[in-house]
Amino acid sequence: MRSPLQGRSRRLAAVAAVAGAGASLLGCGQSSTPARTEPQRTATAEPQRAVAGRAAVRSSAAGTETVQLNRRTAAVRPSPDARPVTRLHARTPYGSRTRLWVRARRGPWLKVAALDAPGGVGWIHSRHTRPAPNAKRRVVIDRSEQRLIVRGGRSRWSTRVVVGAPSTPTPLGTFQVTDRLPGERFGGTYGAWVLPLSAYGTPARTSRLAIHGVPPAARSGVGSAGCVRVPHAALRRLIREVGPGTPVEIRA
Repeated sequence: MRSPLQGRSRRLAAVAAVAGAGASLLGCGQSSTPARTEPQRTATAEPQRAVAGRAAVRSSAAGTETVQLNRRTAAVRPSPDARPVTRLHARTPYGSRTRLWVRARRGPWLKVAALDAPGGVGWIHSRHTRPAPNAKRRVVIDRSEQRLIVRGGRSRWSTRVVVGAPSTPTPLGTFQVTDRLPGERFGGTYGAWVLPLSAYGTPARTSRLAIHGVPPAARSGVGSAGCVRVPHAALRRLIREVGPGTPVEIRA
């Protein structure tokens, strides 16, 4: 899936394409090997560096500040003083309103997820945004333990999950949920619900990483093609608590 898309007609076309070709876009099918994991370096994690002579970078308050765009598009830069490298749109390619988890602030600049920016993150100016309801939860996926953990306030719960097989490992890094989509949009291929993340599922960038339900034809204990599969009962609870803008950390 290409992102971002230019213009309303292209965004609508993308939404239609998702409905008809969900499997190829999400790339979350079933591998033929068991879901054992092995170490993998992430291509999306970006270390935070101190920059002399610039405004200090500070993490967002409570780590769950969320904004949405107040205009159709916003330029994304690798750093506040760099040239734009891509743009974010007010709607995702799946048609949802874009909500962005603010990872850090530097003066009026916000560090947010941007699929096509270097490292999968970039900086946008706060004048192009307005506040959105803060995320109430954070999600941690432990790949080696094959466990998804939801944290927020005094609440904490977890569930076993299926992750990518050794040949198609689930990428490591810190991302966010971008959409909350009913599985029927994909013909039930990914279970009852799909939560696309702000990351590509393959190095070739031909599919999106996602958390989703268990496909009807999935075999127990067999690894996925990279996405994270959640049992049906746990998925129902996850959908009630997690939505666009929720931070998701996938660790080894």
